[in-house]
Amino acid sequence: MKLFLTSAGIVPAITDDFLKLLGKEPKDARLVFVPTAADPEEDRWYVEKDKERLAELGFKIEEINLQVENPAGRKPGIA
Repeated sequence: MKLFLTSAGIVPAITDDFLKLLGKEPKDARLVFVPTAADPEEDRWYVEKDKERLAELGFKIEEINLQVENPAGRKPGIA
């Protein structure tokens, strides 16, 4: 498994390197999109723009909202 974290999305400057690191076609990869960091922002246009960019590259996107998945703010593995 490879993990690639970015707070700026897949901007043109890193697209080629990102796809090379991926090592397979985007349609064959699992991509999890976590937009939780944008929650405090009123204007979240960039979140949808980033998801559109990833879809254009061929990714199937699974979105996970950490506020819903972990509403109490607990760290994984801690009761």
